[in-house]
Amino acid sequence: RDKEPGFGYLSLVWYCSAAFLWFAFFSSIPHKEERFLAPAYPVLMLAAAGAAHAGSDVLSSFCAVLPLFGKILVVLTRRIPAIFVVVVALLSASRINAVRLGYGAP
Repeated sequence: RDKEPGFGYLSLVWYCSAAFLWFAFFSSIPHKEERFLAPAYPVLMLAAAGAAHAGSDVLSSFCAVLPLFGKILVVLTRRIPAIFVVVVALLSASRINAVRLGYGAP
């Protein structure tokens, strides 16, 4: 795959480190409110997407050397990011529905 120069996995980790620190700090305090954690969610999703993409790259390069079913496994592991997006979308819709049902007026 063609990668843009200057933006790799290390720069993604550096970019997402602020969200990890934010999340670690607010996880350590006893009184948690979700409204203070909400600003970190998009960056945490970016970090999770980067991890899924990196995992897909590692698995596909590992599967490429397998003699039997190697090409089939490479194609399947390249689908991991798309599967990840679908799962996150379904979980997000479930969370939105749970909040709406839990906090909605009767």
